[in-house]
Amino acid sequence: MTLYELHAPIMIYAEHRHDYGEIDEQALKNKVEEAAQILEEAISILKLEDPDTPEGTIGRIAEQSFDQLKASIRKEKEKDPTTIDV
Repeated sequence: MTLYELHAPIMIYAEHRHDYGEIDEQALKNKVEEAAQILEEAISILKLEDPDTPEGTIGRIAEQSFDQLKASIRKEKEKDPTTIDV
């Protein structure tokens, strides 16, 4: 569960740093990729849990979050082919 909880602050912090000019576009992309990898690892662990437990529920939510993140990355990739790929 900690891995699942970790991905969001990594992304939010990176987005804020990018918004304030502290990191460039490539650094932001790297942080999004890092968050996606963490989320993917969390899913692989949480899907082993019983679906009726809180951890199993978080696993399903994590899969939805990952799908949304992948869709966002695909959208960015259409705009800029150098965007990371998950």
